[in-house]
Amino acid sequence: MLWTDFGRFHRGLHNQFGWYDTLHEQLRQMQDKLNKQFSVYERQQQTAFPAFNVYGRSEGVVLTAEIPGLQPKDIDVSVVGNTVTVTLERKPLEVTENESFHRQERWYGKYSRSIDVPFNVDSEKVTAKFSNGILYLFLPKIESDKPKKVEIKTA
Repeated sequence: MLWTDFGRFHRGLHNQFGWYDTLHEQLRQMQDKLNKQFSVYERQQQTAFPAFNVYGRSEGVVLTAEIPGLQPKDIDVSVVGNTVTVTLERKPLEVTENESFHRQERWYGKYSRSIDVPFNVDSEKVTAKFSNGILYLFLPKIESDKPKKVEIKTA
């Protein structure tokens, strides 16, 4: 079948089944609207980098972040009050003159993320460990925020 024959065939179908094209167009428009809605959700999810897990203890919280492919020198952690900020940078992979990328999916650039914890952090006692691409931070509460046992006396 030649393309000209296909064109005549398609026009003939359109004349007989025009309702199908209308239905198809409406479904395509609905799909486009759904894709736009979900792409907004995906972009919001992608902006939270690095991703944090935070879990609590009575004396403070532990924050973990997966940051593969970096060295401790590429990561900066700062604490002010109850805000913890992790800043990191990954340099792009350098290729020689004779090489070129066929696909480049690994991220690079400078990233920063801050998170608030529900108490003021004793910044002098914060500890950090980096192992197998995971950053571990222990963020201790200041003494005045730690729970204190109150002794009850009898009268």
